Amino acid sequence: MKIAGCILIFISAILCSYYYEKGLKIKISKCEELLSFINYIKSQIDYFSLPISTIYEKYDKKSDFINEIISSENGIKAIDKENDQQINEFFGNIGKGFKKEQIKLCEYNIDRFSNLLEKLKNDYPNKAKVFRSMSLFFGICAIILLV
Repeated sequence: MKIAGCILIFISAILCSYYYEKGLKIKISKCEELLSFINYIKSQIDYFSLPISTIYEKYDKKSDFINEIISSENGIKAIDKENDQQINEFFGNIGKGFKKEQIKLCEYNIDRFSNLLEKLKNDYPNKAKVFRSMSLFFGICAIILLV
């Protein structure tokens, strides 16, 4: 019975580390999607001077995340508090103003989210290793306390 309990604790520790690693991967993929979408918006404004509603309709790589951004009126919660605020400000301001201002807004956000994506990708191996180590450590501690 103790062995079965130990195995369950060990399996739950492994699943916990998997859950946290998956969260990091989701943040990276959302940031990549966001960058792709902002680049698309910038190119459509720059080359065709299209209104933002038409740009949203023409975008063909819509995922659940992009649909959430487009349809959200109250803001989204995607990456973290600070960056979510930046995303909401961008999508609140895009389509307002002149072409040059919109392009500058896109370029600023492309630079900002490119830096964030690079940081997330660089931090991923270390954070994943920490999540795995900590989960296994706490699992082993729980097993030792129970045995």
